[in-house]
Amino acid sequence: MVKIKRKPVTALAVIILLVLAMAWGIYHVSVWSRTPLDPGGPEKLFRIRPGQGLNTVAAGLEAMGLVSDKTRFKLYARYKGTAARLKAGEYLVSASQAPAGILEIFIQGRERLFKITIPEGLNMDETALRVGRSGFC
Repeated sequence: MVKIKRKPVTALAVIILLVLAMAWGIYHVSVWSRTPLDPGGPEKLFRIRPGQGLNTVAAGLEAMGLVSDKTRFKLYARYKGTAARLKAGEYLVSASQAPAGILEIFIQGRERLFKITIPEGLNMDETALRVGRSGFC
């Protein structure tokens, strides 16, 4: 009688299943990262404070309705190797942007910009008043 060794076949099947599960997960997160949550969504002000980590940023994005899933956002940022490269600042982002685009804005540090014109000859009080009216402070 011939004995069949099942252990190598079982181990190989488990490895193949794990590889397929990982490939499906990567594909799923990749598609999600390129799909906007709300194509007509308005811009919202999102603030990243100095020292704020990826977990807090992802939770904030989900709470504001800018991404649908904080866990997938964190997985995507870690997969891309950008989790530690988020820059502090104030950003105008929208749910009409894909999560990959939002992450790219945070990495590049493309903050909200203010336009202020201060004519020559203004004193400190007049300058402060003009800066205050611009919404900068």
